[in-house]
Amino acid sequence: NSLANLNISQTFTNDEQKPIECEYIFKLSEDAVITSLRIHLADGTTLKARVEPKEKAKILNTLAFFPTIDRIISNNININMK
Repeated sequence: NSLANLNISQTFTNDEQKPIECEYIFKLSEDAVITSLRIHLADGTTLKARVEPKEKAKILNTLAFFPTIDRIISNNININMK
């Protein structure tokens, strides 16, 4: 039952003219768990991730790419989509 608090400092510069979408991947052991994630941007903005169970996270990720599916799924399963 170990607990670790990890702070990573990295700098990324977007050279594009518009915002880009990115995916940040953490290599973790199979029994590791992330309980929170905050990203502090240079402009002072803090992004706070919402940690969800794996299966629900997969559904929410799919809905982010196909927003019209939101109405169909939310009417057929009991899950808070917002």
